[in-house]
Amino acid sequence: MHSKLENISDGIIHLKTLVSQRIKKQDTTVDDLKTIGLNIQSIQREIIEIENKSIGLNLTPLAIDRSIIQIEETDVKHDINLANLMPAIHVLNRSPESHKPLAPNNKVLLIHHDNQLSILNHELTLVKSIPWLHNWIWDMCWSSTLSRFLIITLGEIFLLDENTMSLECIQTKDKYSLSACTCSNKSLYLASNVLGSSVYELSLLPDIKLVNQYQSKDLCDTDETIHDMIFHKGALAF
Repeated sequence: MHSKLENISDGIIHLKTLVSQRIKKQDTTVDDLKTIGLNIQSIQREIIEIENKSIGLNLTPLAIDRSIIQIEETDVKHDINLANLMPAIHVLNRSPESHKPLAPNNKVLLIHHDNQLSILNHELTLVKSIPWLHNWIWDMCWSSTLSRFLIITLGEIFLLDENTMSLECIQTKDKYSLSACTCSNKSLYLASNVLGSSVYELSLLPDIKLVNQYQSKDLCDTDETIHDMIFHKGALAF
């Protein structure tokens, strides 16, 4: 194969030389043109012959020494120095009896304070409030789909309208023991308040009702309970 390529290369060089000589002499005859044409045809035949001829290759598999590649696992820790944090802009002191959960939307903050459900603005100034006459609040979250706050006790689910401060208890077919909640655009997620928590998925529209249940074996150990959860960018975290 190598010799054939050399022959073609030599033939092309010879053809160039022949053409250059005839140009310089300026006395090209018909026989000269025939000779040049024959040379071109000969080179073309050799090129076509090479193109149509298969080439056998013997390839030796590449052996990779896996001991050369080493992946070292390191625990990266990011220490946060609390002294570097900016001082608090606003502070609201709540009584020990106040239920700890809180829930923001893009305008206000919902908290439980002094036996009241309170709506605060960005300066933590009280905007409006209503008495809370129900059981201990385990968690709260905001649903942009419903434009309502959701509040859960151990066994009840409430909807709060921030504009009218109307509070509605949601009647569900199933009874729950609850510890945490969060919302996506389509669903309300609830965590059961037991060891080896399950997660319930409830539709938001047209009605709030159970559509799926995720068992504890896929979520946590049998001696663990889900206390907090959040839905963000298509993923549920707890």
